[in-house]
Amino acid sequence: MIDVDGVLGAMRPAGARGAANPTPTGFEWHMHAHHMTPSQVGDLAKAAEVKRVVITHFAPNPTGPEQARRYLDAIHTQFPGGVQLGADLGRY
Repeated sequence: MIDVDGVLGAMRPAGARGAANPTPTGFEWHMHAHHMTPSQVGDLAKAAEVKRVVITHFAPNPTGPEQARRYLDAIHTQFPGGVQLGADLGRY
């Protein structure tokens, strides 16, 4: 799972942030084609009718509780079940 817009925005030069790029680069295409957004994770979990989701591969890693909460809230917009962000050596 990845915050595609956040990652791409952080990679743009400061003056270009927020500017739309009508032609995606190869990297941008890759990010959209091969990674799920948090809301897509929620859609998939809802469609699969699972009770709980543990996210074990996500980027960027949350740097604080606010960013972790944004991920969880975005998933919960689509999926009402339990959601956890996994941790190394965690047991679920």
